Amino acid sequence: MWTRLPVIYQCNKGITLVETLIAILLLSFILFPLSISFTTASQSNTKAEERGLSSYYAIGKMEEMLAMNFSDIPLSSPSGTPVPPPVSDTVTIQGKTVNRNVYVDLSDGDGDLTPDAGLKRITVTVGDVSVNTLKANYTYATF
Repeated sequence: MWTRLPVIYQCNKGITLVETLIAILLLSFILFPLSISFTTASQSNTKAEERGLSSYYAIGKMEEMLAMNFSDIPLSSPSGTPVPPPVSDTVTIQGKTVNRNVYVDLSDGDGDLTPDAGLKRITVTVGDVSVNTLKANYTYATF
């Protein structure tokens, strides 16, 4: 014979508070790390964009220096200090003002540990990006 269960056991129309709390707990285990990864990705993208723009401005300044005549490129004085303006200058990258520092020193090209007067090492730094190259006092053949 059938026995009747109490009314409390027959009601299947809703969810209990315990089920709700467990569901919220499980969702928080999923969403919290996901939100942290989105935040980290956003910060990484911002830093990468800043480095890309810094590289762009550093390379642009390097192109300006390479377009100059060898004798017109001033040396850093004292060595290891930026060349004063207008060679070194200031640019604004995404609302942040940074210095484009240019360092020019004589470089050793023949391995005798003595800097050569006909070879300059040019270094341009913008923020944490640094670009360098050599420029020689070489007269190009003109025909």
